[in-house]
Amino acid sequence: MSLWEKVKRTIEDGAKTIKEGAESVAKSVAEKAPGIASTLVEKGKGIADTIGDKAHELVTLGQLKVKHYDLNRDVSNLFAEIGGKVYELIKSNDPNIATNVEILANVEKIKKLEAEIDALEAKMAEVKKAQAKSESTATA
Repeated sequence: MSLWEKVKRTIEDGAKTIKEGAESVAKSVAEKAPGIASTLVEKGKGIADTIGDKAHELVTLGQLKVKHYDLNRDVSNLFAEIGGKVYELIKSNDPNIATNVEILANVEKIKKLEAEIDALEAKMAEVKKAQAKSESTATA
């Protein structure tokens, strides 16, 4: 899949993901709040630490998702700028599209953002893997 297709998909899915995440957290809190309160009384500090750790993991993943969305939005904006510039150059019959300084500068910016997105996606995968591991350890 091309970077443009990935960016479009991320932008389109961003609002849906944020909404679903918020709904999931709200539902989880609503379902677990009564049990958590009584467990805290029964189990004490250890449970509180576990809840704090889990909340930190969720916040961390949420922050990474927001950053991922922002980077993809930045790439989308740069693609739009390139498209607009290409349109202007074609309209004016300028044969130097591939060597246009503005276009090349935006291409370089996109390459840097693409590398950041790849690194961020790897970090998100690590966090998700750690969450899955901690969840499987907690249920065992």
